[in-house]
Amino acid sequence: MRIQERQVVVFDLEWTSWPGFFESGFRQEGRHCDVVQIGAVKLDAANGFGEIAAFNEIVRPARHPDLSPYFVGLTGITQDRVDREGRPFPEALQRFIRFVSEGDAAAYCFGHDNHVLMENAAYHEMPPQSVLEDMRNLKAVFSEILDVPENQLVSSRMPSLIGLPNHESAHDALGDARCLASVLRHWRGRNVI
Repeated sequence: MRIQERQVVVFDLEWTSWPGFFESGFRQEGRHCDVVQIGAVKLDAANGFGEIAAFNEIVRPARHPDLSPYFVGLTGITQDRVDREGRPFPEALQRFIRFVSEGDAAAYCFGHDNHVLMENAAYHEMPPQSVLEDMRNLKAVFSEILDVPENQLVSSRMPSLIGLPNHESAHDALGDARCLASVLRHWRGRNVI
């Protein structure tokens, strides 16, 4: 696959979680994927995927306003930080959509994070956002290139999987987006993508 767009946004999310939530396929009764962090990098695809802008929003989850100790331990995002810095989801989503739309960038997520954004938007009774529906799945692309099943790929582990150093914190949405960007840069330099 060759990415043809001039600008690309790669984004990642952190959402509420509890022990066993991942293993259940994020389906536990009474629990939802409430967005807590949106992290993204805008890349210049015409110039080796160099980072030209970053986006990092903490979001106050509406359905599960009290973070679980499991989530805090996993992400390092504290309840105090969410209470101090968190924006309501509708405001954070609109800011993210503006970030993506500036420069007419194509947006890529790792898996189906765009569906989590759409689910949260629907909960907040926001109108459908075409930019979310048009996002592409980098996990499928990476799976094909590496010949590894998608369910074995984790954004924060992608650099080390292909032998690159990783200086980002795992389970930080902006850090995970930067991990994916480093893989894109590496593969662009080798004419893979």
